[in-house]
Amino acid sequence: MADLERSEKLVVALNAIERKADIIRMTAAIPPQNQNTKRFAGEIMALVEQAKEWV
Repeated sequence: MADLERSEKLVVALNAIERKADIIRMTAAIPPQNQNTKRFAGEIMALVEQAKEWV
C-alpha cells in the first residue's frame, strides 16, 4: 500500500511540474520570445512524460 501511495504522490508532483513548465513555455512564446526558455520548458515536459511512464 505504501508503494501505491508513493506512486500517486509522485504522479501528482509530476503533473504540477508539467503544468509549471507549460506556463513557462507559453510565457516564453509572448514577444519578446525567449527560444531557450521555450526549449527548456519543452524538455522538462518531455522528461515528466517519460517519468510518468516509469511510474
